[in-house]
Amino acid sequence: MREYNEGVQRVHEYVRQHPGLRIPAISKGLAVPAKTVERWVGQLRNQGQIEFKGSPRKGGYFAVR
Repeated sequence: MREYNEGVQRVHEYVRQHPGLRIPAISKGLAVPAKTVERWVGQLRNQGQIEFKGSPRKGGYFAVR
């Protein structure tokens, strides 16, 4: 895995521990603004570390194994 800042690592670990959550729930769980979480999730998605599964209304993020 490439080097990430601490926030990106926190999001990745949180998604691994709580699969299926969406941005607002991740933001609340980490006590970080949603816009910041969106940016960090984007970095993880671009690197193939997490993916969104399901429909836009009911889906969530999952760590890629």
